[in-house]
Amino acid sequence: MANKKLTGFDNWVLTEALKLFSEDAEKQVAEAEKQGKMSLYGPGFFSDVADSLKIKVDSLTLKQQLND
Repeated sequence: MANKKLTGFDNWVLTEALKLFSEDAEKQVAEAEKQGKMSLYGPGFFSDVADSLKIKVDSLTLKQQLND
């Protein structure tokens, strides 16, 4: 049976992807607001989602490979 836990490298890749995604999405929301457009998502939404997903990624990572 395959290991269902993530390695430290898997955790790092997913964490970096979440960070890049949330930063880019937050910039897009800010730009839309500057242009007077209504966004479906408010400022901070994507950061909050990324933080929640990071907790889930950490819970799926082998405990001895977490770097807190």
